[in-house]
Amino acid sequence: MLWAVAAYASMEPGGGAEPPSCNISVDAGPDQDVCFPGGQVQLSGSVSGPVLSYSWSPAAGLSDPFSLTPTALVNQTTTYQLTASSVETDVNLIANGDFEQGNAGFTSDYTYAPNDLSVNGTYSVTTSPALVWSNFPDCVDHTSGMGMSLVVNGGATPGENVWCQTISVTPNSDYLFSFWATTLIPLSPAQLQISVNGQLVGPVFGLGNDFCSWTPFSQQFNVGNTSTIDLCIVSQGGALFIGNDFALDDLVLNPICTRTDEMTVELIQLQAIAPFILPLSCSNPQITIDASASSSGPGITYQWTTADGHIVSGANSLMPLIDAPGTYTLTITYQSATSLCTATASTLVVADPSDPQVLIAPPDTLSCLQPAITLQGSANVSGAGVSFLWMTSNGNILSDPAQANVQVDEPGVYYLLLSDANSGCTDMDSVQVLQDPQSPQAIVQADTLTLNCYLPQGILDGSASTPSTLLFQWTTTNGHILSDPLADTLLVDSAGSYQLLVTDTLQGCSDSVSVLVLEDFRAPSSAVDSTVLQTLTCVHPEVWLEAVWADTLGTFDYSWQTTDGHILQGADSSAALADSAGLYFFANTFLETGCSDTVFVSLSANFTAPQSALPDTAVLNCLQSSLWLFHADTSANSYTSQWSLNGNVVSNADSLEVQMAGLYELLLTDTLNGCSALDSTLVLEDTAPPLVQITAPDTLSCQQLQITLDASGSSQGSGLLPSWSTNTGLINSDSIGVYTIEVTASAWYFFTLTDTLSGCASTDSIFVAQQADVPLIDLDYGSGILGCSDTLLAQVSVSTASGSSNINWGTADGLYELLSDSMALITAPGLFWVSVTDPQNNCSSIEFFEVELDTIAPSLQIPDSLILNCYQPVDTIQVGVQTFSGHPFSLQWTDEQGNVLPLLDSVSVVLQTAGLYDALLTDAVSGCTASASLQVLSDMDAPDLSLIETDTLTCVDTMLLVMAMVVPGTHPLSYAWSTTDGHILTSINEPAVLLDSAGLYIVLVQDLINGCTSSAELEVFSDQELPTLLIAPPDTLNCAQEEILLDATASEQGSFHWFTDNGQILSGENSPQPLISAPGDYVLQFTDDQNGCTAFDTVAVVEDITLPQLTLVDSLLLSCYQPADTLQVAVQTFS
Repeated sequence: MLWAVAAYASMEPGGGAEPPSCNISVDAGPDQDVCFPGGQVQLSGSVSGPVLSYSWSPAAGLSDPFSLTPTALVNQTTTYQLTASSVETDVNLIANGDFEQGNAGFTSDYTYAPNDLSVNGTYSVTTSPALVWSNFPDCVDHTSGMGMSLVVNGGATPGENVWCQTISVTPNSDYLFSFWATTLIPLSPAQLQISVNGQLVGPVFGLGNDFCSWTPFSQQFNVGNTSTIDLCIVSQGGALFIGNDFALDDLVLNPICTRTDEMTVELIQLQAIAPFILPLSCSNPQITIDASASSSGPGITYQWTTADGHIVSGANSLMPLIDAPGTYTLTITYQSATSLCTATASTLVVADPSDPQVLIAPPDTLSCLQPAITLQGSANVSGAGVSFLWMTSNGNILSDPAQANVQVDEPGVYYLLLSDANSGCTDMDSVQVLQDPQSPQAIVQADTLTLNCYLPQGILDGSASTPSTLLFQWTTTNGHILSDPLADTLLVDSAGSYQLLVTDTLQGCSDSVSVLVLEDFRAPSSAVDSTVLQTLTCVHPEVWLEAVWADTLGTFDYSWQTTDGHILQGADSSAALADSAGLYFFANTFLETGCSDTVFVSLSANFTAPQSALPDTAVLNCLQSSLWLFHADTSANSYTSQWSLNGNVVSNADSLEVQMAGLYELLLTDTLNGCSALDSTLVLEDTAPPLVQITAPDTLSCQQLQITLDASGSSQGSGLLPSWSTNTGLINSDSIGVYTIEVTASAWYFFTLTDTLSGCASTDSIFVAQQADVPLIDLDYGSGILGCSDTLLAQVSVSTASGSSNINWGTADGLYELLSDSMALITAPGLFWVSVTDPQNNCSSIEFFEVELDTIAPSLQIPDSLILNCYQPVDTIQVGVQTFSGHPFSLQWTDEQGNVLPLLDSVSVVLQTAGLYDALLTDAVSGCTASASLQVLSDMDAPDLSLIETDTLTCVDTMLLVMAMVVPGTHPLSYAWSTTDGHILTSINEPAVLLDSAGLYIVLVQDLINGCTSSAELEVFSDQELPTLLIAPPDTLNCAQEEILLDATASEQGSFHWFTDNGQILSGENSPQPLISAPGDYVLQFTDDQNGCTAFDTVAVVEDITLPQLTLVDSLLLSCYQPADTLQVAVQTFS
């Protein structure tokens, strides 16, 4: 068998035959069973490891022999084998398969030309095709990208061996040969095929048009009965001038190993065999039913059942012991994890008609007119040794129970035992004797009667007694009858037992019944909770009255009532709320008996409040800022006080010191009864100060040296005392008792007016100003620092009362040049002053100022250079700045064209273009500067990427090796392949990936130094549709037709190959109609010549040479019970 597979593994080179170590495991699953006559069974095989293929045998009856879980149609016990194969990837029998040893270890029909392949039919082993012919591209080898490969300029004649090697193998074993190939010139691509010992194997492998694109090819084959093979790669194409140019690399030959496991499906055919009929006699009262010929073994259980017989023992065996006639059924069950099978058989057990049998005649019915009857017994045997015995458990026998007939006078069940001493056998029969239902019956409508407070007297009613023609008689030994004891009803008032006797006046029969009268006069025993307060006070103006009683089980009706008090709430509950003195009582009734009791409680009250005597008013002023309030109460022995001001509690003392006006309230509370009294005093306040008013004064000046301060506009009258004072001023007159004074200095002056009656006083103040006749100077000398600019300008502006001024400049140790009266140019540091005089009033002012020296240049730090790339196309430069004493500064950036760049902040600038940039830093105080330059470079080159646009997957080319071609550079690169609808077998981060699914593939290449990327797309199509196989249903082989044709002519066009493991093909194994002569499973391998896809189908051929089977029962018993029977014949033919 030969077929193409899409398996490939990169191997280390080796040589020679090695015993394979098969690294797969096969499990055919557990054994199963199926009940006769057969059915479908689900097989459950499993394989693990790198499995190449697997199949079941025999395939007959399997839904799919190439599935791990096919459905098997089983009609006989069958053993199934599951066989799996695997490639031994750790063994490579090819020597120098990667050509790293050069031109060694293989032969070729082509000529070895190590340095020039410009002639057809030549080959070389080299690191690059471009080295041996300039028309070839510069491709790398497949193994490492830096090694050797076999480069071929193919010949024009098909059938020439490109590469051959002699290899030692294991006879009759399977192997997988694989290699990688690439087109070098995309004209007339190579057509390659495998040959083994000169025989071509498998399809032709066609290379694509993509050059430097390594593609894997593989072929499986069986070496047959040989230990050495000549393995070759054959060129089946050809080109006269250019074309058929290719390279080979990484040749691998792997052994294929197999592993097999088997399981058995057993057909379970149960047989239940038991005697058809068996006799049971008194001489043999227990018999064993022998069913030992039935099926037995593991998993089989037995169950005997009977509806009319009796099983003594062995109900779960093949030999049950029984002791009664009846039908006995045996059910045989076989149960496993997959099946539940059953079979049944029945045995009829009959009694021996010659055994003794006893019979009781139907009896009469007992009644008042017939108080005793005769029971009559008979038997089918008589004479000496035959005896009778009557027995009963609920009746009464009057005569000799050892006679065939006896008299009885009680209803019940009676048994008659017949004993035959001659045979030792016995028999028994039974009969039930009934009582006439028309006999008198004494009936009292209630079994018991209970007397209580609701019902102190009760009636016993016997009127329901039957029949209607009765005489009544009531009696009692411990009760008390109130009414006529000869009536059908009776009135009673005491507990006790009462009897009713009724007599039928027609029959004379009587009956009696007893009835029990009970009494229940239970009443609640109520009491009032002893902890309840019985005096109402202002603290407790209400009180809860709570009643309790011992027996709380049952339902009670209770209420609180009063004749002279008052109940706020709870009158219908066990606890009532009362708010008035008076007499209260609690009535409680036990609803089950209707009995009740009453309990009383008396409440008193104490609501007397204490007395207080506060003054109605009191006054506070500036002389008396506080006073005391007292109360005088002698009505209460014990009390508490609470003082409040305007509603706010301020004290709990007996007396209160008052320091502010307001309404003072006193709450007095009696601590014994909680009652309170409220009293109050209104405290007034006289603290209004007198009015103070000072007239605005004149202003002191050089012309007016003294002015008058006047407060005569203030309040005046008796009891008012004025006074003046000052802290820094000067008063030139009396200051006490006067409303006006004379002052000569600018300052604050204070006037106080005191009311000597209330002690209240008012104070006001006023400021005496000095006229601003002195000149005002406004001096500006910049930063006060003499820096890199060498000079500092100082200028002054003045304001005088007259508008005229004389300005003078001076210095102690500096230098200056006077530019004008108001401007001076400072040329050396030092202490300077400027003075201004008003020529009209001769007043002057002077200002001093100091100029320092600062010529220290600022410090500027920036990087020497900057590189912009795709990682960071824009960068922010932050400048390091340092000035003398932290002076403020300004920073300016300019590009090569002199353009000023905007600043991100005071020390940062954003750069996004290559070029030379200049920075200038200026100290805003000293004017000193610093400068620096920055060279910005750009690295934005993306990788130069190319990729083929389309390719196609077939069943031959099941994988594609695609390489991202990038123009070489000095930077390292990263690769990222992706697809949303395809599948990548190898790492997505390599230059080349191995694909096995159609879809759109995208590769992203990134320069790892500058971060720039390029991408390209590849569309891969798939042509892997399996061909359609149509096999006509085959005929059946039989004694009349020993050979048949299998017909697959309705299938598509392609290559046919039939094979079988358990049948026989006479001819036509590579045609659509093979001739076969044996039953079995026939597999058709069909290959589409266009895409190399192969499909399999299986057809099962059956053979009918089985003779019909006829089955009869072994024996048949005819008897008087069954003088005739039906004979059934079991017939079984094939299928």
